[in-house]
Amino acid sequence: MRMQKGSAFGAALCVGGCLLRAGLLAAAATLPVQAADLLTAVNDALRTNPAYQATLDAYGSAQQALPIARSRYYPQISIAGSYDYIDESVEGDYFGVRNIDAQDGFPRYTYGAFLRQAVFSGDLLFNASQAEQRTLRAKFLSDVAEDRLIVTVCDAYFAVLAAQEKLRIAQARLRALSTLAEQVSGRADAGLALEAELKAAQASQQLAIVTVAESRNAVEGAYIDLEALTGQRYPNLLALRTDAELLPPTPADEAAWTTRAKLNNPAILAQQMDLAAASIEAEKSRYKRYPKVDVVGSYTKLDNEGGVSGQRTEEEARIGVTASLPLFTGGLVSAEIALAESEKKRAASELAAITAKAVRDTRVAYFGTTLGKQKMTALQQALDASLASEQANRAGYESGTRTNAELLAAVEQRYTAEFTLSSARYQFLSDTLH
Repeated sequence: MRMQKGSAFGAALCVGGCLLRAGLLAAAATLPVQAADLLTAVNDALRTNPAYQATLDAYGSAQQALPIARSRYYPQISIAGSYDYIDESVEGDYFGVRNIDAQDGFPRYTYGAFLRQAVFSGDLLFNASQAEQRTLRAKFLSDVAEDRLIVTVCDAYFAVLAAQEKLRIAQARLRALSTLAEQVSGRADAGLALEAELKAAQASQQLAIVTVAESRNAVEGAYIDLEALTGQRYPNLLALRTDAELLPPTPADEAAWTTRAKLNNPAILAQQMDLAAASIEAEKSRYKRYPKVDVVGSYTKLDNEGGVSGQRTEEEARIGVTASLPLFTGGLVSAEIALAESEKKRAASELAAITAKAVRDTRVAYFGTTLGKQKMTALQQALDASLASEQANRAGYESGTRTNAELLAAVEQRYTAEFTLSSARYQFLSDTLH
C-alpha cells in the first residue's frame, strides 16, 4: 500500500487544501539509479516514522468502535458461580419454629446463567451509525497525517538538494574569486593594480570561504532533518536536473483546484465525520428521556449442604421484561442534551474554518506556483544576462578597459543570480506540495 501511495504523487492531488504536482518524481527519474530517490525517502518515512505510526494505531483502535456498538444488538449471556463455607449459629425463632439453638458448619454452592436482550434503547438506535462516523474520521485523520508526512519529507528532501546546490555554487564562486585574487595579486606585484584592489579581491575571497563553510553546515543540517523523518541516513540523493522542466498547475484553473480541495481534502472529510458524529450524539441525547426496555432471564441452582434449614437443593428459572424511565436526574439529562448541541455547533464551526483555510491555502498555492513559474523564467534571463556581463567585464579587465572592482561586481552578480535561481527552483517544488 505504501508503494502505491508513494508512486501516486506524480499525479495532481490536493494535500492539506493545496497542490501536489507531477514534477516531483518526473524531475528525479532521469538521474543515476545508485542514489536514493524521493520515493525511497517517502516510503521509509511512512514505514518507520513514529508520529505517523501513532495515527495508524489510533485508526486501528477506532475500527473496534463499530463491532463494540453492534455487540449490544445481540443477547448478553453470562454465567456465574460461587462457593462458600458457612459457619452458622441460630438462637431463637426461625421461620415459625421457636426456641432454636443450633450451630453448623457446611459448604454451599451457587451457580447459574443470565441473559439480557435489549429491546428498546436510544443508544441502540444511534451507536452503530455514530461508530461508523468516528471510524471514518479516524481514517481521514490518518490520511491527513500521511499527506503531511509526505509533504514534510519532500520539503526535507528538497532542502538537502537545495543546500547541496548552494554548496556547489559557493565552491564555484570561491574558485572564481580565488582565481581573480591571484590575478590581482600578480598585477599588483607588477605595479598594474592598486593595493586597495588587491585587498578588495582578498576580502571577497575570504568571505567566499566563510560562505562555503556555512553551506557545508547547511547540507549536514538538512541531512539530519531528513534522517529524523525517515530513520535512514542516505549517502547520496538524486538531484534535480538543471534542465528538468517544472510545470505550472494543471489544469490552469483556480476554481478547479478549490473545488478539488473541498471534495478531496482529508482534513475536511475528517471534520465532516466529526460533525456527523456530533449530530448523532445530539439526537441520541434526547432519547435519554425515553424508557429503556430489556428482556431478562436467568437460571440458578443452589446446593446447600447443611445449616439450620437443612440440606437442600434449589433450582430457579426466570424470564421477564424490565423497563426503566428516568423521572428526575438532578438536571443531568438536560445538561447532556445541551452539551451535545454545543458539540454539534462546535463541529460545524470547525468544519467551516477548516474548509475556508483549505480554500485559502489552495488559492495561495495556485497563484504562488503560477507566479513561481514566471519568476524562474525571469531569474533564468537574469542569470543569462549576468553571465554575459561577467564575460564582458572579464574580457574588458584583461584588455585594461574594466577595473578589478567592475569585474568583482560582475562575478558577485553572476553567482548571486545563480543562487537566487537555484533557491527559486526548489521553492517552486516546495510550494507545489502545500
